[in-house]
Amino acid sequence: MKILAYLSIVLVGLVFSACQREVQPYVLYYSSAQFKTQQGDTLASLKTIKNGIIFNKNITLVMRDGSRKEISKEGLWGYSQGDKVYRNYGDRFIRVVTPYSDSTIKYMADRSVTFWTSNGNRTMNQVMLLYSKDLDSKVYTSVKKAKR
Repeated sequence: MKILAYLSIVLVGLVFSACQREVQPYVLYYSSAQFKTQQGDTLASLKTIKNGIIFNKNITLVMRDGSRKEISKEGLWGYSQGDKVYRNYGDRFIRVVTPYSDSTIKYMADRSVTFWTSNGNRTMNQVMLLYSKDLDSKVYTSVKKAKR
């Protein structure tokens, strides 16, 4: 009986601590030089960043109070939240895996792949590794192309 009471107290404590976790603020960077010096705009009230569709020229910032703010895609280099860094590249944000590397920068991105099976078409997400020479150069799928 004592064990059940002890376990229930522990579970209630775990649930309460999970609900009270601290949300890391977003930091927006408008150039890679700003990221290297860590001088971005910190937005603690930012809830999410929506990139929109391919031909949309704006990125929507959704605040915690429900308001929205639009900024230009060309004006934003990337953002970070906690220890994760994302670069604005093309029509999506790709995660920078090795932002402080001297030789080659490694990125990670998701893509959806559709293939045919005997039960019909299947779609699954696949993790892609991408590479570039530095934080501002073009992104390639191979290290050899990125180093040229």
